[in-house]
Amino acid sequence: MRGDPNVVAEIIDTLPFKRSYSSGVLSFAAEDRVTPEIQGDIINRFENAVFAGISPDRRSIVWIKHGDKGRTELHFVAARVDLGTGKSLNHRATNTPLAAI
Repeated sequence: MRGDPNVVAEIIDTLPFKRSYSSGVLSFAAEDRVTPEIQGDIINRFENAVFAGISPDRRSIVWIKHGDKGRTELHFVAARVDLGTGKSLNHRATNTPLAAI
């Protein structure tokens, strides 16, 4: 959906940090009818909450959409690095409440 999985994997593989990435999934019930426009909005809002204050050119994240279980699932993998500084990034991808999105 968004991002290049090969680029994100290459960045993650080069990181010396103990925790080099975060991953997760946003899953929706079949009856939710999440349109492509709604999906894009949700992804934008999620990234803005998780990477608050970090511009898109300083983050590395990929989104993959699955629908094989009868529902929409938006999977993400994000490198835990600030691409601008090269420093470890402790973003809030794994503990951001959905209410913040």
